[in-house]
Amino acid sequence: MSVISLSRDAILGSWRLVRTYETLNGEDRGKSPLGEGAYGVLHYLDDDRVCVLMANAGRTRMSAGRYNSGLEETAQSATSFTAYAGRFTVMTDRIVHHLDICLYENDAQTDYIRIADLAGDRLTLKMLPVATPKGDLQWCLEWERLAPAQALR
Repeated sequence: MSVISLSRDAILGSWRLVRTYETLNGEDRGKSPLGEGAYGVLHYLDDDRVCVLMANAGRTRMSAGRYNSGLEETAQSATSFTAYAGRFTVMTDRIVHHLDICLYENDAQTDYIRIADLAGDRLTLKMLPVATPKGDLQWCLEWERLAPAQALR
């Protein structure tokens, strides 16, 4: 797979989540932070906007819909889903998502910085490493470019 220079034009379009994984000190731990079978969509639009929707694997349907299922079920549904939108900028090896709106209100008006690698039709976005007692932990999201009308999963 050939590595493609990271640029705004190279990432424009729609992407589907194909894999999530964790690394510790740069080594894949064999763990999926969102669970095997997590799915999502990432849109980089021509007007420099980004929109992300991701669902953890194993989500269950709520018993009575979003308004009548009770606090516990609603919280479970919300904490197993991620949604945000805003603007984006591309740097040499990073993409910065500038959040205007986010499911998690504390993250609105902040930036998500992602270390990015574009190879063929795959875009890997890595969160900045977090220091832990065992070393640097990093969550990684691997996306595949969506063809027109292609299903997410």
